[in-house]
Parts: sequence; C-alpha cells; structure tokens
Amino acid sequence: MTPKISVIVPVYKVETYLPACLESITAQIFRDFELILVDDGSPDTCGAMCDAYAADHSNTRVLHQANAGLSEARNNAVKIARGEYVTFIDSDDFVTPDYLEYLLYLAEKNNADVSCGQALSFPDGIVPTLPVVQESEQYLSAEQALSGICYGKFPIFACSKLYKRELAAKYPYPAGQLYEDTATTYKLVGDAGHMAYGNRVIYYWRQRSGSITHSAINERHFYGITAAKEQLAYMEQHYPSAVPAARARCAMKIIDLSYRLVMGKMDRPLFERIRAEIKPLLPQLKADPKAGRSLKIRSTALCWGYLPYRILSLIYYELCRLTKHKSFIPTN
Repeated sequence: MTPKISVIVPVYKVETYLPACLESITAQIFRDFELILVDDGSPDTCGAMCDAYAADHSNTRVLHQANAGLSEARNNAVKIARGEYVTFIDSDDFVTPDYLEYLLYLAEKNNADVSCGQALSFPDGIVPTLPVVQESEQYLSAEQALSGICYGKFPIFACSKLYKRELAAKYPYPAGQLYEDTATTYKLVGDAGHMAYGNRVIYYWRQRSGSITHSAINERHFYGITAAKEQLAYMEQHYPSAVPAARARCAMKIIDLSYRLVMGKMDRPLFERIRAEIKPLLPQLKADPKAGRSLKIRSTALCWGYLPYRILSLIYYELCRLTKHKSFIPTN
C-alpha cells in the first residue's frame, strides 16, 4: 500500500543524536508514512543502527551509499520515495509527535503543494521548551511566502516542511555544496505558487558547534553568497515584489559569513572579498523599511572595515551569549 508521506532522514556521524531523532519519528500520531534512512557512508555505527531500526519497523527502508553529502542523500531518497508527499528531518534534530499530522493538515486544508511549520533552535546540551504562542495559519502566495522566507519570518531550510513528491523530485539539491537549502527552497516555493504556513513549533533544530554550518569559513562557504545572489536574480525575473526581501537575504548571508570569519581564524583576503559583496547592497538595504535594524547596522559596520566590524561582532556575541535559547528560523 502506498504511504501518504515519505519521511527522509540522511544519516552521517550522529551516533549520539540518532536515537532521539528516531524516537520522535516512532512517536508520530499520524501513522501512514514510510521512513527512508540514508546511511551516507557514515564511518561509525550509524549504518548498523539504521539497519537495526528497520528490522523492528516494517515501514522503514535503509539506503546505504558511499559518502556523497547531504544533498545527494536527500536526492537519492526522493528517487525511491513512494509517498504522495515527502518531508526531510536532519538526523541530529527531532520533531514533535504531531509533526506529520500538522503539516498534512495544513497542506490538505489549503490544497497546497508546500506546507510549513515553525522550528525552534536550541544549543546542544540544553533541553528545549516549547514557547507559548497564539497559534495562527496563513495561506500565502509565492510572493508572500518568498518575502517571508527571505526576511526570516519563515524557515528557509528544507526541514519543517511537507512537499508534494513530484515537486521535490523536480528540484534536486546541489550536490557537494554547502547552503543547499538556500539554493533550493525558493525554487520549490516559487514553482508551487503558494505555501500553507502555521506558526506551531513542530521541529527542534539542534545547534552543534561541530556542524557544517558552524565550521570555520573557507572557500566553499562562498557558495552561500552565490546561492543567495541566484535567488535574488530569480526574484527579479519572476517575483519583483519579493526583490527587497531577497536583497536582505543576500545581506544576511554575507553578514553571517563575515561574522563567523572575524570571530574565528581571521583571513584578511576572505574578509575583503566578503566586504566587497555587501557594498552594492547597502544603499537599497538601508532604504528598506522591512529589513531589520540589526542587519542594517552590521552591514554598515562591515563596509567600514575590519576593526569596526570586529568590535560590533564582539558586542553582538556577548548579547547572544546571554540568551540560552530562543525560537529561531534557520538561515541556511
């Protein structure tokens, strides 16, 4: 029997976190789903853990592949998925028991090819608690959804969403690249034409110091800026009203990389390259009433040079350190 949803979980070097992820999937209220675990050539016992789980759960399949990265793990799983919808869960994260039920409810109620719930980030080692919010739902046009994603109102990353399988298959994630979500989510939402969004927190996003998004900046990280600029070009061609938001997203990506650079091992040539990227965006960014004040201040400081930006970044770091965890929309 064909399942309603295919749940895809790429797995690589997450022995400590995989049990919690699998337990949260096992606890789903909605039961008409298949689980595809992709062992991405993990050198530890993750592959054996996946096989053991599948042996005890008839709705689970394991795909073993040579290490090829997150994008290819997702892409290969989509190729064999049987569900009407697919959803992605990262193996070091976990979800609420109503994760699948809520996303499917949003999709079917609004006849939407993409539905989205809220994510809560939390530092590794901290037990997260759900915030008390007044729940709301929105049926958004592509322009509204893309603007919201770019301004950081809705999650940009692949997880916490439900996609029609045919749509997910149409837009594979870029192989071998970082920031694969930045490069892909806007295409999925743009093609879908609409997105159903609910602000209920259904996804827990673990912040690990050793994860890809927290690693030291190098040449590969510049693909994040490239992907954001491609997104901006897409908006200019297809959704002009979302251009200011896409410009802000470019600035956010530049600021993210520059902040991590000056707070880590400094590379002045890389810093100057990043600094050059923000300058053309700054005049229109400053004039955008929807762009955040913090983004404008940090972008201006980056244009001033290394020392002003380093000082501001240290202040920003201390302010963030005082906050243990918060509701957060990932900026990948």
